[in-house]
Amino acid sequence: MARIQWGRKTPGFLVFLVDQSGSMSSMQNHLKVAKAIQDAIFECYSSCIDGETVKARFALSIIGYGDDVKEMWTGWINDEKLSDELIKANDNGTSFFPAVASGTTPMAEAFELAYTAIQKWFADLADQKSKEQIIGIPAPIVINITDGFPDYEPTATAAAQKVMELKGDDGNVILFNLHISARDSKELLFPMTEADLDGSKEARFLFNISSELEEDMVANAYASGFEKVRAGAHGMITNASGDTIPKFISFGSQASQVVNN
Repeated sequence: MARIQWGRKTPGFLVFLVDQSGSMSSMQNHLKVAKAIQDAIFECYSSCIDGETVKARFALSIIGYGDDVKEMWTGWINDEKLSDELIKANDNGTSFFPAVASGTTPMAEAFELAYTAIQKWFADLADQKSKEQIIGIPAPIVINITDGFPDYEPTATAAAQKVMELKGDDGNVILFNLHISARDSKELLFPMTEADLDGSKEARFLFNISSELEEDMVANAYASGFEKVRAGAHGMITNASGDTIPKFISFGSQASQVVNN
């Protein structure tokens, strides 16, 4: 099924799940991730500017999980407060949401909160579609960024797969996963099968909760600097470090191909 590009009449929904557990302070990964997300969102925001107007081409939710699980931001990309904070953070080289690192890894609860947010999103847009205010509801994109393993893996797997079962007019929710490592381990990028995994529990877990890439996503991966990616590969990376972190976050954010309408 062809994916619907995001625009005013086909608005999208971009959801970030951000691990803010204590271990994310290692190598200042919490700061690196926050900056990479800020940069990716600002790039998407810039594509929504038409003259002096910011078009409502997608909405954004950022969910942090560590000491607690909460939405740190939710709203349309053309929200005036978001615009002001995005521009200020971009000028200062910071992020517009808290970059913290404390607590454990309640990933299951984060996926459950994402599920609730996406369900509400679908309900709101279904109402707009019935009133002919929009013409289509694209499947949301969810990007989960973590440096560890969930507190309760079976529960987290079930919660993530429940999110992936939600459907827009063009198919299921797209879930990408980025695992960051402070260890000197080989990066594992976009595996095709379980045989491609490195045997780690993190890789097995993320493989089972990552969407498969379609042809247009492969093109976006190439454009983001990832080579040797094929359709059908799982949208995940483990043991990521250095430039791979912002590259993957930018790739996931741009998989929607926001359009000028």
